[in-house]
Amino acid sequence: QRQGLELMQKTLGYEHPDTLACMVGLAASLGRQGKLTEAEAMEQQLLTSRQKVLGPEHPDTISIMSNLARTVGQQGRHDRAGVMQQQVLELMQKVLGPEHPSTLTGMNNLAGTLGQLGKFSEAEAIQRQVLELQQKVQGVEHPLTLLSMSNLASTLHQQGKFVEAETMQRQ
Repeated sequence: QRQGLELMQKTLGYEHPDTLACMVGLAASLGRQGKLTEAEAMEQQLLTSRQKVLGPEHPDTISIMSNLARTVGQQGRHDRAGVMQQQVLELMQKVLGPEHPSTLTGMNNLAGTLGQLGKFSEAEAIQRQVLELQQKVQGVEHPLTLLSMSNLASTLHQQGKFVEAETMQRQ
């Protein structure tokens, strides 16, 4: 992938959409290999380029910002990841709407990070919103709705709300 990227950068330029798409793939590959510092650097470069070329509110820009937040969180920098995820969520709500599946994923990501930070009541509140919206938008039996239920049950369990967590898991 690196050779392909270098060739694209040389041939098409650093900010060409195909070059940026190749960079997204390479950053994802680096992340899967555990090369998080390299992935973060590439995602930061991508974010800068996409903000410049597409604008800060373009869905592709928001997507790479979300990827960057995930990579930062994977490195244990949950405070920074949470701030970034909050920004991503605000942009998603504005651009895509509050019920868009990507917005709901952004809410779930933020709740997960809040849980990592020990802010379980905040995470729970967001997860309850996500579950309600998932049921409305995707339906009660959709895999993402079921994942939302599982996430909420886990957060309830972490707070010692065992009966409610068990009830939710049995559903």
